[in-house]
Amino acid sequence: MKIFSLNGTWKAITDDENIGEAEGYFELDYDDSDWTFIKVPGHWQEEGFPNHQGILWYRYTFEIPDEMKEFFKIIRLQFKGIFYYCKVWLNEQYLGDHEGYFDTFDFNVTALLEKENLLVVKVVCDDEKDMSNKRQITGVFSYWDSSDPLFNPGGIWHDVALVETGSTYFKYVEIKTKILDENTAKLFLRVEIFTEKIGEKKFLLIIQPKNFQGSEIQEEFYEKLDTNEIIFEKEILLEDAHLWWTWDHGYPYLYLLKIAVFEGEKVSDETEHIFGIREFKRIIKNRGWEFYLNNKRIYLRGGNYAPSDHRIAYVTRETIEKDIELAREANFNMIRVHAHIDRIELHEVCAEKGILIWQDFALQWGYSMKIKEPAKEQIKKMVKKIQNYPSQAVYCCHNEPFTGMSSKSLILLGIVLLISYGVAWVVDTYLGILKNATFWGLFLILTFLFGLIPTSVFIYNKNKNVLDRELVKAVQEIDDSLPVVPNSGVMGVLWKGTDLHTYEGWYSGKNYRDAYCYTKFPLKRMVCFITEYGAQAFPNVENLKKILKEDNLWPLNWGLLKKRYRCQPMFFACWFNFKDYSNITEWVEATQSYQAELLKFYNELWRINRYNPNGGTLMFQFNDCFPGITWSIVDYWRTPKKGYYSTKLSFEPVYVMADWPKTHYKPNKTFTSNIYVVNDLHEPIPNAKVQWQIQDTQKNTVASGDYTCSLDEDSIQTLGKITYTFPSDAQGSYTLILTLEFNETQITNSYTLKIK
Repeated sequence: MKIFSLNGTWKAITDDENIGEAEGYFELDYDDSDWTFIKVPGHWQEEGFPNHQGILWYRYTFEIPDEMKEFFKIIRLQFKGIFYYCKVWLNEQYLGDHEGYFDTFDFNVTALLEKENLLVVKVVCDDEKDMSNKRQITGVFSYWDSSDPLFNPGGIWHDVALVETGSTYFKYVEIKTKILDENTAKLFLRVEIFTEKIGEKKFLLIIQPKNFQGSEIQEEFYEKLDTNEIIFEKEILLEDAHLWWTWDHGYPYLYLLKIAVFEGEKVSDETEHIFGIREFKRIIKNRGWEFYLNNKRIYLRGGNYAPSDHRIAYVTRETIEKDIELAREANFNMIRVHAHIDRIELHEVCAEKGILIWQDFALQWGYSMKIKEPAKEQIKKMVKKIQNYPSQAVYCCHNEPFTGMSSKSLILLGIVLLISYGVAWVVDTYLGILKNATFWGLFLILTFLFGLIPTSVFIYNKNKNVLDRELVKAVQEIDDSLPVVPNSGVMGVLWKGTDLHTYEGWYSGKNYRDAYCYTKFPLKRMVCFITEYGAQAFPNVENLKKILKEDNLWPLNWGLLKKRYRCQPMFFACWFNFKDYSNITEWVEATQSYQAELLKFYNELWRINRYNPNGGTLMFQFNDCFPGITWSIVDYWRTPKKGYYSTKLSFEPVYVMADWPKTHYKPNKTFTSNIYVVNDLHEPIPNAKVQWQIQDTQKNTVASGDYTCSLDEDSIQTLGKITYTFPSDAQGSYTLILTLEFNETQITNSYTLKIK
């Protein structure tokens, strides 16, 4: 296979009135001398068309080498990614259209190429205003509360090339593995292939270790191709098999599969794929989720991964490698690719680093039901794109499929509230019927009829109850070996739900400790798996100065921060008294400290309830995709916030923790807490030592104790209860310090006990 790149400097023009086709923008003799030069790949707003949305036409003239016109060759025009719709012409011949931003597509142009050629592409990417009725499947690259609010991703964002093969070429190779015993596995191949010359073909298959030393398998075989497109399957026994593990449970052993097809004695096409020998499954027990990697139960710890950059065209592998290394250092063994499909390098790096992936499809909030068929086709393409990577663990079809979120719907919701209250008042006043029952009954009926919040969230809407169920079936048509979650954030109490999104301490609650409600019946039924919780925090002052002028830094320009940088001043006001801070340094320190404290609380809360019924936790969110004020613990410049370090500590695979302290204690009152030790590893730890001490404001130890214990694999143990009564003159803050020692490792954890 040879690749002839068409990346470079093209020409482009806007088409706000959609007249390009009628005017013949795709014709050879059309005068494009006044068109603007544009870089491909790229995003049009970054390449000479700022603030543009809608339609942009691209034209590119290129020559091909003479040898590309030889007989018995197939040449395909390949696009690796366009936001979002496109139509394509080559030398005035219409090739076809395509919808979807992330999948590779191509056209056979063998008979159309000349020495000099004109390629024309019409690209459409709109700014959609109705958040409940969107039609572009772009996920968080369109509206999201952690993305650049002024950016439209439109454009040819990935490579364009001519791909040359012989008359037979591979379309798709699926790789599945089955573990037979500790040392043996079976490999199942499903190969989709196209040929213009029907007959028996020779194949050469090579399997070799990629990141370790081992033996190579080489096999030559023949397949009869009796139609132009054919699928065949093959099984291979792998002896001395090395299993792929997450970094915390072993080593991510990877293999490289190479397969070539021949025409006579010449290679017609060849392809290669990395894969790992692993099995991953989910078992639901009494509403709890338990995940198993290679038949070993695994507790999942991690966070939500935003796009590497909102301007994904410019992301490099080095950026992704840095992100995943930071995630691994923070003790993540899973990331959730939040409501988008990222560059394929992300899956390659996660496979290499031993990080599992919860992969969302690119659906974020509400959509028109007219997307159902395109969505089913695109989600199948997503699965084919990523399923061979051993890091792929969970598919999720839709993030928060809530409708009734547009401005019109919110106005209608307000009218429904007024009508419900008015009718309830009249009924109560003149008929003496219970006002509350009337209000809630009428309110729920009307919100159901109009598809409004809250019934659209918790009871019924077509996105959640129709579209997402169809998408689950579409995923399982391609890959039925991995768990499929229909939608994220649709927690259930009375009926079966999915995973939990909870924001006590940011969007709701008196403080974050209100999340303790999820440890009690019936809300405990909702914590099978957690995929969102967190609080916004500012990046450090040095990075903040990169986006804000000095006169906007202090006092803070809240209007600008809200409009341009996704900051939520209303919720900062819930948890902070702005008058307590005299400069930007104090403010940044306070927001990062609060986020760090909140995340540590949540991480420990879920771990204390591991498998009772919680099977894992993914905080929101790991990284920023633009310079913003968001929930990230690693900002846009990849500088960790304090929340990164508190998450790193509280995600230690072997960890000691206590019940979270109250907001404050009074003198003469008693502090009581359990001490817990968790071991996420698949090996027991003998003779672990735990020491605890309480220090007063002068750092004098006023109480202490110790335990020696053996930790079972994959377990949590309660070591005992500690108590301490504060003296009558206690004031300031005391500190509870816990130290865990095992296998020449020491973990120190601490809590502040405030005296009021």
